[in-house]
Amino acid sequence: MNLTLPRYGNHFHPAWLLLPLPPLVAIALQWSNDNEAEFLILGLRAILLGVLVGVMAVLRFHGGAGPGLRLLKELRQQLPGALLALLVPGVFAWGGSDSAVPWALGSFALGCLLLGANAFGAEFEQRTLAGLLAQPISRARLYLEKLGVAVVLILLATLNLALALAPEAGFGSARGGVLQVMVAALLAVASGPLFSMLGRSTLAGAVFTATVPLVLALGSIFLLEVSHELAFPNETMPTVWTLRLVAWVAPIYLLTTAILGWRTFARLQVHDSGGRTTQALHPLSRPVDGLFRRLLPERHPMASLLRKELRLHVAPWLVAGIMVSLAVLVWLLRSWADPESSLARSLNDASLLGVFAGLLGTLALVVAGAASVAEERELGTFEWQLTQPVTLARQWLVKLGVATLVALTLGVLLPAGLIWLSFEPETFSRAFGEVHLLAITTYTTCFLLLFVVSVYASSISRSTMRATASTVFIAGGISAWVSLFFVGAGEWLGQRMREQHESWTGQINPPAWAPSPELFSTLGLFAVVVNGLLFALPLLAFAAANARRLRVTPAAVARQLGGLIAGLTLVLAVEMVFLSQLVLLRTQADRATSQAELKDEAIRQIRKAQASGHFTPEIASRFSAAPTDPPEAIVANLIGREGFDGLASVQTRLRPTPPTPAEVGGPFRMRPGMAGRYGLLPPVFQTNAASSRTGSLRSNPIPAP
Repeated sequence: MNLTLPRYGNHFHPAWLLLPLPPLVAIALQWSNDNEAEFLILGLRAILLGVLVGVMAVLRFHGGAGPGLRLLKELRQQLPGALLALLVPGVFAWGGSDSAVPWALGSFALGCLLLGANAFGAEFEQRTLAGLLAQPISRARLYLEKLGVAVVLILLATLNLALALAPEAGFGSARGGVLQVMVAALLAVASGPLFSMLGRSTLAGAVFTATVPLVLALGSIFLLEVSHELAFPNETMPTVWTLRLVAWVAPIYLLTTAILGWRTFARLQVHDSGGRTTQALHPLSRPVDGLFRRLLPERHPMASLLRKELRLHVAPWLVAGIMVSLAVLVWLLRSWADPESSLARSLNDASLLGVFAGLLGTLALVVAGAASVAEERELGTFEWQLTQPVTLARQWLVKLGVATLVALTLGVLLPAGLIWLSFEPETFSRAFGEVHLLAITTYTTCFLLLFVVSVYASSISRSTMRATASTVFIAGGISAWVSLFFVGAGEWLGQRMREQHESWTGQINPPAWAPSPELFSTLGLFAVVVNGLLFALPLLAFAAANARRLRVTPAAVARQLGGLIAGLTLVLAVEMVFLSQLVLLRTQADRATSQAELKDEAIRQIRKAQASGHFTPEIASRFSAAPTDPPEAIVANLIGREGFDGLASVQTRLRPTPPTPAEVGGPFRMRPGMAGRYGLLPPVFQTNAASSRTGSLRSNPIPAP
């Protein structure tokens, strides 16, 4: 048996070449635009990102040892966060739509959090901390180099975001959002290193960097509310007090975490070769472990295997603890805060808290799948696990089952339960409106597919952080490909359907069978479920195969994802062709029904005119028919000459032509003014006659007696 270990290198990763792509593509798409300011901004962005890529290329080909290779190593491990903070916001800014601004700001904030936490968290995940601390270089220099790379990338990302969302680029209302999201950049620089070293993980560092300030802020506001209520029972606390509290506490918090981060690194010691090995379960997972102990005997091999799998899911339990802490703080603040204050209105907003709980639940769902295999590789126990007498198939089923249980419990049931305890059901109905079965099925399928993608990403990664980042890029790449396919195929099918509609100029025969609207809803549900299974089952099969390997090569990943995308594209193409045929049948049936209704209505109007004697020879001449012709023959003749569009003018043709003023009175006719005065003209001409006396069509007419 040959054991192949992974080989690491500081080579230039080709993904860095994608950074200048968004502004260059934007220039190509808007080449005919005359906005010089926008072109200048795009050029500055392209130059800025191009210089960054050029510097990294120079460092790569410089050769030799020294600070250059250390900086290149730092840049390489910061690739996921840099792509999120530098590349993705530029992609969202392509269309120039304000609806893309929140996505660009969210990607920037997430990228900055990863950049700050990954500066030191990657050393734990890659088990290189011992080698880093053993170098004959001062701790201060190492700290400044690692933090300096993160700071430079965050500054470049901030400048790129400000240019991408500038008012000259069509984003007039995005400047305030850019200033607000800068808080994430400050937190990443100040507290990201501290929490990543305390949590010994990039993912834990990013989560704590984002949530600890929020918990402290809500706790401080709660204490301030309680103190004001005790001191001034009958007065409302001014809003300016909260603003002053944040203005004073925020700089102190940032400075304190920055100092503690340096102090932690200066005193950092290696006890387990840089890894994160532990035999204790997470405190929040101990109740579940106790349940397994009661269900299975202590010496049962399955009980030991289940407990081992529960030890891997530390990050989901941390996210669950954060959710519970925030929920308790929200309940306390809602009970003490003034109902008329802006804080109370925000805490009583079901949609706002629902979205926030959904984001935390999605994070718990993703990290539960990402930790299933990658966490064991990161801890260094994966090779040992493969030598156990339990079959690999059973190990995989247990691993997948525990990950699914943790994901559903902490990512779905826990946030849903906390929100359900916080609001009445009527509040959700007012906030979100009526939710249909198709929407529920679609959202559920998307979340389950995201979990499946995270499990697959875990099977090809050697750390939970890399698995989480890979989940984002794999899911985003597949979603982008499916969206482009739908746009291209939908445009082609739409053109074919328009050509078919244009060919329907005459009478359309109804089809023998046409799908009903209820059938379309059923087919939509069926398509969502079937496509989800066709996507999830192969991906889980690939993950099961990858989980048995010590190392998964990029070529194998490319073959797996390429085959999956090709198969998914073929299935979607067949489904779209089938659906287009059903739509044509439904359209043909609707068109035939509409034509039959128009024909029956025209026959009814002509028959009514003939029965009342208004179908005179003059009116019949408008239909090129005789007054005694059958209405069916008249309508058929009209359809043959003008098509079914001519049926829309039947009512207009049946109207009698009003007499002209010159025809009133015959040879002894009066002047229009006198005829109107004595009521000898129809009302339509009375207005004109009166207007002729006053010289204006808008003057008051003389009413007829």
